[in-house]
Amino acid sequence: MPIESAQLASFCGDLERTRHWLKVLLMTPGVLYVGENGGGQGAMWLIDAIASYQAEHRITANEKLRAMQFWTLRVLAGNTAVLFCTDGDSDEHVIEQAINYTDFDLPEIQLYVCDNGDGTRTVMLPSEY
Repeated sequence: MPIESAQLASFCGDLERTRHWLKVLLMTPGVLYVGENGGGQGAMWLIDAIASYQAEHRITANEKLRAMQFWTLRVLAGNTAVLFCTDGDSDEHVIEQAINYTDFDLPEIQLYVCDNGDGTRTVMLPSEY
């Protein structure tokens, strides 16, 4: 069953977390739901992509991005997409990755990555912030 924006809005502040397999991110229930249900084969690849950038110099050298990141997946024509990260204050894409194929259910989704202050980061839906 495809996910819908209204479903995602029902996820809100929750203390439950699941550790991503790369161990660099914790996932909220809403993000775990997106990962498991965001397309025909799920969308854990989306969380994997975000996790893979956490040690990159573009993030580690930027104080704002170490504290908070704004990630957007925008599905384009032909089942392609673009994943990008901003600092939330400008539209400049600090990171941008072309996705050659996706069956993601929504035309766009935004995820936040927040520093937890203890060496971990949490990826969450905007409604879970």
